Amino acid sequence: MKIKFWGVRGSIPTPGKTTVRYGGNTSCIEIETDKGSTIIFDAGSGIRELGFKLLKKMPVSAYIFFSHTHWDHIQGFPFFVPIFIPTSTLKLYAPKPLKESESLESIMKNQMSYQVFPISLDAIQNMNSKIQYNDIIEGKINIPELENEGITILSQYMNHPVVCLGYKIIYDGKTIVYTGDNEPYYNVFDKNLSINKSSGDKAKSVLFDDEEDDVDDKEAENTVEMMNKKFINFIRDCDYLISDSQYTEEEYKTKLGWGHTSIETNISRALEAKVKRLILFHHEPMRGDDALDELIRNHRKSLAGSGNSIELSAAYEGLEITI
Repeated sequence: MKIKFWGVRGSIPTPGKTTVRYGGNTSCIEIETDKGSTIIFDAGSGIRELGFKLLKKMPVSAYIFFSHTHWDHIQGFPFFVPIFIPTSTLKLYAPKPLKESESLESIMKNQMSYQVFPISLDAIQNMNSKIQYNDIIEGKINIPELENEGITILSQYMNHPVVCLGYKIIYDGKTIVYTGDNEPYYNVFDKNLSINKSSGDKAKSVLFDDEEDDVDDKEAENTVEMMNKKFINFIRDCDYLISDSQYTEEEYKTKLGWGHTSIETNISRALEAKVKRLILFHHEPMRGDDALDELIRNHRKSLAGSGNSIELSAAYEGLEITI
């Protein structure tokens, strides 16, 4: 089984001289199985180049798993050439939304409505390319063709402003986890959080009347602890953890609730879960190659000094890993 990274950037594509080495394309990861099946995580702008590669082994057949449908994870799909090829078979999976009107099929078709894209997805499907939409929930994903190859795929809800799934692939005793976008769970009802305070000489709660105990803090804290433990169990002992690491801990202080994780928190969680290799992903669009190099260098030095053996790296476009 092989992993290849086609897009590693978060939020928006960032081409330019400061991102040449790590790359500026948004999220897209290819996994090629030993039997030649293609599994894709997310369809950010990086999927465009992947599409050209797949044309070399026609007809194209692929399983595309979306962590969620924020634009940086779907924006490359209209430029994914296999959707225009009549012989292509594409099976798409994404978290089941809270509203039926926001299904994966609806989102993808709206992105390619004639008002914003010159060729509608309905017109493409009339060309006979086979695109199947699957809105899924947390748990085991039943795909008989992959199960016949000995591959198990599990999903788990992640903490993000929209419904988001992380994915786990288990094959031949090895485990790969892709978190998609995620943030550690925290007590959103905590009156002491800066996001729950208004400005002024005497800060008051924006959400609550300070005179009343509107929320059972203990119950909320217990729920937060339970959900964070659930995340740790999902990644426990995995061989490769590909995790959203958009911020530093200092940056995260002003980004609480944005749905992303700091590098420091990811390292801490990976150590707790005894992860073998942590691959930082979904890089901050404002962070250039040199800054990423420095962060990785400093964190590797810190890990070595503390005697921890976890392997730490940052994903870059073109990175290939054979499992």
